[in-house]
Amino acid sequence: MDIRTRSKRIVLIIDDEKGLDAILQECFNKRGYETVVAYDGKAGLELARSFEPDIIILDINMPKMGGYAVAQILKNDEKLKVIPIVVLTVRDQLEDKEIAKEIGVAEFFTKPFKADDLANEVDRLLKSNN
Repeated sequence: MDIRTRSKRIVLIIDDEKGLDAILQECFNKRGYETVVAYDGKAGLELARSFEPDIIILDINMPKMGGYAVAQILKNDEKLKVIPIVVLTVRDQLEDKEIAKEIGVAEFFTKPFKADDLANEVDRLLKSNN
């Protein structure tokens, strides 16, 4: 997909928690974003490479490839490293936040979370990324 011809910004959600995707999709769709979902890290990485989303919401604990590995690969890719990554995870240890920061993650949210707070942060990141 050519990003110059998109009418909407795309949010890639990479999270294996079924049900959460519907909540996030509804929240972002209301704000005019298009959403795409992957339920494991490997599939999420493939989607990121295939259409270069505007922002990525990324869980840490996932099958096939964990979130830190996905984030590291994205941030080491010349073409994809500019895509902001927002971690959304149940992990709330200081160590997790430090690892995410070292990788280059833009923001860190802990579950449970308020969907509007996450969407507001996505809005902010995309405005500052223009």
